[in-house]
Amino acid sequence: MGYAAGEIEGFVVEQLKSLAESPELLEATLAQARAQQAAEVVDRLGGELQKLNRQRISVEQAVRRSPSDGAAAEKLAGIKDTILAKETALSRATAATIDEARVRAALGDFDRLWHALPTREQVRVIELLVETVGHDGRDGTLAISFRSVRINEESVA
Repeated sequence: MGYAAGEIEGFVVEQLKSLAESPELLEATLAQARAQQAAEVVDRLGGELQKLNRQRISVEQAVRRSPSDGAAAEKLAGIKDTILAKETALSRATAATIDEARVRAALGDFDRLWHALPTREQVRVIELLVETVGHDGRDGTLAISFRSVRINEESVA
């Protein structure tokens, strides 16, 4: 028994849907999202903190040179307050959680997501995830093997 291209495509999409609904993918997606969120926050706030600390050191030196300079002392106090606020924001952001229910809902709504993708992007997803699709002519079965993938910025750029 042979299969038409549309039937094979339907089989592949159904297998991808099953993969999207798997608990393993949910856990991997949550872990990836949490790591990405933490990295983005650390990068952004970390850079801001470095800049503020350089300013703090410079202003501290100015205050030491001219202890009676009220403007420099006031500027130093403002910088220290800003540093404290950024450190608090960094702490809160890295502790923030990804909403598991929202991720589960997004993965569970595979059909809507899939049909929203342009054909070009659907093909790209399949090429990234599917290694082979095989047909056993003796018993008329289809089989799919997935690539061992690690999604990174290059894969999704």
